[in-house]
Amino acid sequence: MTIKGAARAYLQEQLEEADLALTLKIRGGKTPLWAAAHTDYATALAACAAEEAEPEAFDYYARAVSAYEQALQVYTSAGHSREWLATTLALSRLLRHFGTREGGDMGFLRLLRATKQIETALADRHEPPARAALLVELAHTHRACADNARKSKRGDYLKQAIACYEQAGQIFKLREQAENWSNCLVGQAMAWRTMGEEHFAHAARLLQGATSFYDRASQPMDWSYIHFEYGRTLLQHANRLDGEERLQTAQDAVTALRIAQQTALTLENVEFRLRLHNELGIALGFLAQYKTGKDSILLLEEAIRLLERTIRQCDPQSQPLELACTHGNLGKSLLALAAENTGSQERKMRARAIKALQTSLTPALKSGWRQEWFGNLVELGNALHFTANHETSHKRFALLRRAAKIYLKALQHLPRGKAPEMRMRLYSWQGLALACCGENDKTEAGDRQLKQAEISFRLALAVYQGHETGDCADYARLQSNIGNLYYTMARRADDDTAALTLRHARHAMEEAIAALNEESPELATAHWNYGLTLKHGLLRDLSEDAAADYQTAELAFRTALASPVLEEDPADYMSVKHALATLLLMQAQELPQNNMAGITEAIALFAHIKAMAREHGHMEFAGQIDGDMEQAQQMMDEQRPRCLFSTLRRWFRS
Repeated sequence: MTIKGAARAYLQEQLEEADLALTLKIRGGKTPLWAAAHTDYATALAACAAEEAEPEAFDYYARAVSAYEQALQVYTSAGHSREWLATTLALSRLLRHFGTREGGDMGFLRLLRATKQIETALADRHEPPARAALLVELAHTHRACADNARKSKRGDYLKQAIACYEQAGQIFKLREQAENWSNCLVGQAMAWRTMGEEHFAHAARLLQGATSFYDRASQPMDWSYIHFEYGRTLLQHANRLDGEERLQTAQDAVTALRIAQQTALTLENVEFRLRLHNELGIALGFLAQYKTGKDSILLLEEAIRLLERTIRQCDPQSQPLELACTHGNLGKSLLALAAENTGSQERKMRARAIKALQTSLTPALKSGWRQEWFGNLVELGNALHFTANHETSHKRFALLRRAAKIYLKALQHLPRGKAPEMRMRLYSWQGLALACCGENDKTEAGDRQLKQAEISFRLALAVYQGHETGDCADYARLQSNIGNLYYTMARRADDDTAALTLRHARHAMEEAIAALNEESPELATAHWNYGLTLKHGLLRDLSEDAAADYQTAELAFRTALASPVLEEDPADYMSVKHALATLLLMQAQELPQNNMAGITEAIALFAHIKAMAREHGHMEFAGQIDGDMEQAQQMMDEQRPRCLFSTLRRWFRS
């Protein structure tokens, strides 16, 4: 028999004994002994309810409530104040557990009933210990109400809970009951943490103070739990900070969770260990983001080992939520580790990450922890998209199509009017994936994908402008994507359509460049794309002012080449130089002035590109440059007689 099965059998045995004792006491009438038998019976029912699943648990809860209520009637009429108070507390606690599990309107009504019952009891005079016990239970109930209340009322319930914890804590402090006082500190901290991210630091300080009241040897479960909550709170707080403070707080969170883990390994509470391992895995992954090289890799490898061990320990039948959540966290850690690797090792890591994220998207996670499910869904889309961007085979476009479908699914599950920044990014990512697929597909299906991409980008732009969400970089990136899409569409359109589409592309790219600051790493790419768009219009004779557009395109390419960001990528750097060189040759053919200067510079650029291509192993590109240099040299040879004739004519005129 399993531990859980043995525990359930023991509880059932206790329930049968309490039921038998109650049957015997009924013969004596409604006496205090009869009431005591009812409280024992109710306690046994409550214990069974805690172990059972719905709907059996709700039946146990309802029978326990009835038994406590009957006992209360006797204690009230008999004047047994101590027993009445203990039963009132037990009934209120039971209603809190019942209401929390039941949820919905009926569950909330049970919580309100528990609140009213304790407040009625507090209206009477009690000894300080009894009053403190009532205040603690009232605080717990207010916290439960906050979890189930409307957002507008949540803060009020949490404030009431904090006030009750503080009052109870003062009583325990005066009576030097350190353990009870520390429990009140923990309760306050949990309530403050729920109040919002601006209270994380205060919650962490309260939990740090509470850790000194627990002893690892005599209170291993409490010791582990308080460090677990302390680490969780520090991790949430670290997410709000910047720089060195963020790094130090994340390090403290990992330390606290490791302390909790050391003790938790000796405990029989499997569910707590799983939660702890999950949280520690998340913390290690978070800390790894702010480390470099080997330090980052070691942290991520530790997180992955921890999460994989947790998956092996999870029972799919009894712990479906924990298992799904752990798979999701494993996928995120594998993605982070893949970014630290290259080549085949990176591809293997990404494949494992995608599989883990797919496994995490279970119906149980979707219904139980919807926000976690949604986050994993978006993470899966990004993983597929990123993998596709680094894939050179035919698999690339299959991955992009899958990513686009994932983004669409995420958009369908995002409540209307909620999270505008996420909605904007999902539309933008969907547009990018569709645009890449459409650009590769020259059929009508590809054209449809490009139009779908345009719709996605326009929807993203509408969300940005309607909610003023995101930052300038988001807006610039979006306009740049729109410009690139129109450039792609123009290249496969007839002249009339292309002229209009190129004007749209030019406008979008100008918007993108204006929105980026001088230090932005994306500015060089924006100038490069802007130059290509102008160059395409000149190439097809669609420019309204060729001289001005040649000058603007040349400036765009030169600005991109001046960026230190572009110099770090030899392939892109050579591509921009090649675009500039070919533009100069086009200009020399189309415009009569300064022909020789443009051709001479183009030849020099081609020579430099060829040397770079050979240096970095791009031999095919180097071979292409040979043909470009021959064309440039031929143009140079054709221009020399014209230049000589022009010089002689000027000499004779003078």
